[in-house]
Amino acid sequence: MPTVTIRVDQRTKDDLEALASGRNQTISDVVRPALDALLGRETRTAPDLAPVSLSAFERRQLALTHRILAILNGGVEEFATDADEELARAHVLEEGYTAEYSREFAGIYPELSRAESKLVMDILDMFSLIKAGLRAPENQPVDDEVAARLRFRGFDRNDPRESRLLDYARYLIADGRWVELADVFSSENDNGNSHMPFLDAFQRMLRAFVPIRESLRSGRGERAWVLSNDDLRQLAVAATHPSQRGE
Repeated sequence: MPTVTIRVDQRTKDDLEALASGRNQTISDVVRPALDALLGRETRTAPDLAPVSLSAFERRQLALTHRILAILNGGVEEFATDADEELARAHVLEEGYTAEYSREFAGIYPELSRAESKLVMDILDMFSLIKAGLRAPENQPVDDEVAARLRFRGFDRNDPRESRLLDYARYLIADGRWVELADVFSSENDNGNSHMPFLDAFQRMLRAFVPIRESLRSGRGERAWVLSNDDLRQLAVAATHPSQRGE
């Protein structure tokens, strides 16, 4: 496998070594997913995040937590099964059955990188402005074809990467942010599941949106932060795959 040498300061090296050691991985194992994310090709299969080993202190803390939860749940009849599960997890930890640690870490997902998080926010920002632009009284109505290209349908649950972005977008909407797009994530729209991949189109649109956003930031008089008909047409063109533009 080809190698790439990257020079970093001592603090960064120490932090990477500590992170890799905590995950029982090499520095290359830690850095490689970050490079994939930077290149827009994050790992599409979720790894088993259960550690191969836990310290005695960590095991003791987790086991005690499970035993406390077992006591709390044990007094409530409908939670009796939960109490049994808590005791089973405590037993696994106390005995150090490392092959069973996946049981302890079930439901823990890979971290969503800051780059991917920002991507979701940028997409929501863009479509929020598109929606406002389409409704702006000073703009001329766009035709149905342009409107369809500019419609935000969410993310594809069947695509591993888009699925993670969808989860984060749902979280942001539920947290009261970008509420103007809440209808996209409603039950009537399958909670934002587009059922087909749109991320490539969104990223093409974002590339066209960057200079538009800079123009908006510089102010355009009364039209500041209102997308013009020309802006909307540019984004609609960008949404269309180059092979289908008839250029």
